[in-house]
Amino acid sequence: MKNALATGLLGLGISFFCGYLIVAVGLGSVCTSLYKVAAPIICRHNQYLEVVQHRYSWRPGATMWTATVYCVDPATGRKEDRTSLVKLVSGAIYGLGIFVLLLPGIYRAAKRSAMKLAPAASGVGPAATAESAPVRSIAERMAKLKELHEANLITTNEYAQKKAEILREI
Repeated sequence: MKNALATGLLGLGISFFCGYLIVAVGLGSVCTSLYKVAAPIICRHNQYLEVVQHRYSWRPGATMWTATVYCVDPATGRKEDRTSLVKLVSGAIYGLGIFVLLLPGIYRAAKRSAMKLAPAASGVGPAATAESAPVRSIAERMAKLKELHEANLITTNEYAQKKAEILREI
C-alpha cells in the first residue's frame, strides 16, 4: 500500500513538473492560447485575459519567445500583470491532465511492484532466504501460504509448488 501511494505521488509530482515546465512555460511562450485555460481562475468575472507575445533574436539564427499575461478590465482598460500566476495555474491544470492520462500506467506499475514485494515480505517465495526468513514451523508456513493464496497474492500453481516443497521437508 505504501509503495502504491509513493508511486502515485511520484507520478503526480512528475506530471505537475511536466505540466508547468514543458507545457505552461515552454510551449506557452510559443502557443499563447495555452494560457487561456487559467483565465476563469485568475481574472475577475468582469476581466479578460490578454497575452502579449515577445520574440527576441539576440544573434542570427537564435530566437527566444516570451509572453506577458495581463488581466484587463474592459471598463477602464487597466492591465494587471499576472504572468507568473497564470503560468503556475495553467501548469497545474495541464499537469493534472497529464497525471490523469498516466494514471493507468502508474496503477499498473504500483500493482506490479506490490506483487513483487508481497512474497518477499511474507517469507514465502523466491526472495526469501534462509538468512532473512525466521525459522517457523511447518504448520505456520502452511497457514501463511494458504493465506497468501486466498488473498490472491500467489497463483494456484505457485501455491501447489510451494506446498509440495514444504511437505517434502517433513
